[in-house]
Amino acid sequence: MASLAAFMSGNEALSRKVIDYAEESITTYQTSCRVNQFATRATLLSVECLRGRGLYGEAAKQLIRMSGEDSDLRSAVLLEQAAYSFLASRKPLMYRKYAFHMVLAGHRYNKAGHKNHSMRCYYQAYQVYAGKWWSVAEDHILYTIGKQASQTKLTNNAMSALRKLVRRSSRQTAQQQMLYLQEYINTSKQMIEDTGQGNLSLPLIDCEKLQVLLNISTCKPPCANMTAASSITSDNLLPQKQYVEDLKWWKLEEKLVSYIDSGLSTMVFKPTVEVLTNRTDNLNPAVVVSGEPIGVCLNLRNPLHVAIKIGKLKLLWKMKCPSDDGSDSATENAEKLADSEILPTFTLEPDSNKNVVLTVTPKCVGNFQFTAISYSLMDIDESYSVCGLQSLTFPAGDNRLYFNVIENAPQMQAIKRRFLNEPVSTINFTESTAKKGPYIFCLPYLKTSQESKNDTYCLINWKADITDEYGIHAVTGQESLTINMTSDVAKVCPSFTPATLTIFGDLQVDENSNFKKLIYYQLQHPHTVNHNFLTNRLCTVPVTLWLQNSTDDAHLVKIDLVTLPKDVTEAGNVPECFAWVGKSEFSQEISRNERKNVLLQATFASPGAYDLTSRIAVFVQIKDELILQSCQIEASIIVY
Repeated sequence: MASLAAFMSGNEALSRKVIDYAEESITTYQTSCRVNQFATRATLLSVECLRGRGLYGEAAKQLIRMSGEDSDLRSAVLLEQAAYSFLASRKPLMYRKYAFHMVLAGHRYNKAGHKNHSMRCYYQAYQVYAGKWWSVAEDHILYTIGKQASQTKLTNNAMSALRKLVRRSSRQTAQQQMLYLQEYINTSKQMIEDTGQGNLSLPLIDCEKLQVLLNISTCKPPCANMTAASSITSDNLLPQKQYVEDLKWWKLEEKLVSYIDSGLSTMVFKPTVEVLTNRTDNLNPAVVVSGEPIGVCLNLRNPLHVAIKIGKLKLLWKMKCPSDDGSDSATENAEKLADSEILPTFTLEPDSNKNVVLTVTPKCVGNFQFTAISYSLMDIDESYSVCGLQSLTFPAGDNRLYFNVIENAPQMQAIKRRFLNEPVSTINFTESTAKKGPYIFCLPYLKTSQESKNDTYCLINWKADITDEYGIHAVTGQESLTINMTSDVAKVCPSFTPATLTIFGDLQVDENSNFKKLIYYQLQHPHTVNHNFLTNRLCTVPVTLWLQNSTDDAHLVKIDLVTLPKDVTEAGNVPECFAWVGKSEFSQEISRNERKNVLLQATFASPGAYDLTSRIAVFVQIKDELILQSCQIEASIIVY
């Protein structure tokens, strides 16, 4: 009562007396009287007085001292109030003490049998520990929440906590993570029984690394020494080559198409794409043929320190097929519409990645889409198992998993004879006596075999230094020749004059080719605009430039809106009256695998057809150098 009177007097000089009188009364109740109920009452009264004076640290100390082993429920309440006192402190801030004592309160609530109050305390403590690199504390809180929520039939809460626990790397031991895995599998089974939803989170799937394999050939070469030179062979469904290799083939294809068209440059060249990745143009669904398989290469990662097993892995899909009455009916995973491949059980080692390829063969015409994968998740001993699925999701604009299935169509496949890994010989050219005559060279002695009795194909790879208006640069090329290998001629070194070598241009990829596809960009705008130039001399059209970072690193991107192509005729109709409104140059910081939209405005002073890509350039800063990004897109607009 003396402590209460000193507090109610409002005299700041008596602040120390408030604490001393309260401490003495609490000690007397505990030691001399041995009545904990009165000591608790005195503590609660003293705490309110201390909080009124802003002494939150002293109030927390008194509450912590009253917690003991005689009553779990009373100790839990006192520890929770002590945590709130630490939270209310401002000088100094005591957030970590708040979270720590909230965990202690949750532990005592659990011992007292109040699991709901226990989970409430653990949730509040997790808000402080989450994202602070205190992984061991996070693991303990998440595992406790998941276990208690599962026991109280709060399956969604349990799955949310355990999903975070098994999807991230941890410093826990393998034995402890085995307990996490077993609890996760049991909770997943319980959720499937309760709600019918079986969404699994293990193993991890990196959708950015997902590859879609098109034009898979099911025909095998007639001879063992022959190899398919086109399409993707069905016996080699592995992650395909790097993007730099595709650049070389696409550049060669563009040169060949231009050569076949009598040197006329096409307005927009679209290369033949057999593998869809995060670097390809996935704006429109790919066209596939009914009866031909579609492959999906997935990168599966096991972040745990224990091995897991995956069984019955297959792709889930849905398809819209036109019916007889003209309407479209959506069907999912019907065997009559498509055949799905099921992989046998395999093991994912601890902290490892594994690439798997799944195929589905559509049987009818329609719109086809991959939605998820279905599989069984097991521990290494297969004593715990659950069947579920994982959804395959991509950002808007990435239609990598959408397809238009067309009728059966013939498939052309090129097959070549087996080539040696190294050249047979190096051939030296001899100058011709004629000024414009061909060069003559001799082949080395070629042994005849049963396979090359009549004709042998000779593939010549050559390299030359060409001098033109740009200076001296290296040019490479190939020439395919047919040699008649009769038994008499094979005994000597045959000589012949090759046909005129055709140079398709420099097929070399420059040193910065790896950095020219870091950022993929696309312009979104109306294709046609109707504007009355008699009432308003300028027509302004909104344009959205979206930038996609397809790498795992952040990049500084510079957008230039004044750059014109070197040859204006390459860009088609580019009148002087077309211009961008606003800043001519600006920069954007794009994080790893981030997509960012930039709002632009294009202004036109007269009707016509315009190519918006003619006045835009996107650069990526690598060290101190700005590298122009190579992206072949269509952005034509007609103003009338």
